[in-house]
Amino acid sequence: MLREAQRARGAKPRAGLPEASRSRAICSAKAAARGQVTGASDLGYGGRSHAFLFSNGRLIDLGTLGGNFSVGRGINNSGQVVGSAFTPTNEQHAFLFADGKMHDLNDLVFAGLEGAILVSGMGINDHGQIVANGCTAGVCQAYRLDPVERQSTAVEYFHAGYGHYFVTALPNEISMLDAGTSGWSRTGLSFKVLAVDEVGSANVCRFWSGQTFAPKSSHFYTPFDWECAIVKSNPVWTYEGTVFSMMLPDVSGVCPRLTIPLYRLYNDGKSGAPNHRYTTSAAIRQQMIAQGWIPEGVGKSEGAIGCVPPQ
Repeated sequence: MLREAQRARGAKPRAGLPEASRSRAICSAKAAARGQVTGASDLGYGGRSHAFLFSNGRLIDLGTLGGNFSVGRGINNSGQVVGSAFTPTNEQHAFLFADGKMHDLNDLVFAGLEGAILVSGMGINDHGQIVANGCTAGVCQAYRLDPVERQSTAVEYFHAGYGHYFVTALPNEISMLDAGTSGWSRTGLSFKVLAVDEVGSANVCRFWSGQTFAPKSSHFYTPFDWECAIVKSNPVWTYEGTVFSMMLPDVSGVCPRLTIPLYRLYNDGKSGAPNHRYTTSAAIRQQMIAQGWIPEGVGKSEGAIGCVPPQ
């Protein structure tokens, strides 16, 4: 589950944290109406307390993140619980209990924390949005975590007659190409992309070469607004709009956590028309470079053009 963090609007950082209660049960009225309650239960030895979920007459021990303490602070109608727990090194981290397992919330967030550590999940609604406390150098503030569920798959095709590659995440194009009447066939490769305007991501511009290189043609994708503006001014290319989004790498070509690099390679016009190949495979990237294709992207070592969710 990928999540994006946003600082709560109008919230001011503050020092310190509320102390974790070891006995108080915390629930929302909706959750309580379904007979679900969360909180912490004292195990009666060694100062150990564990978060619990009381549901359908059963008390379920949610465990910890490797330490000796946890407490549930919020619950939704799906029985998902958020709270705080100690790690094996006695650090307090926020957790999400879902699908029968306790997860460190810090391992599920790929954008928006800017170095902060989430120390406590305070509430979760039925849409999966989470309110959490996060701290940097002892200064803490509220964050809202939004599930990133709007993903689609970009499918790769190859035209043997042209020697060109093409990717698309548009269902109507995929259906048309899969009909097999245009000379394009699947390579068996694909990668995940985010929806247009996904929080924290960059929209990807798509261009088409039209009849400039007839009978061949090509499509070009870029997540960089500056590059999109340059290509828009080139009469060779027709702007088709933004088709999906992705995260951007840093200046060294390194992707945010929980994402993988997407590489772009250019055939240098050797087929008689420009063509780019987009892949998340480092092995295919090296293979295309060996064939004379030019790597494009950010950073000398990685050359990532963007960052996408793993398959």
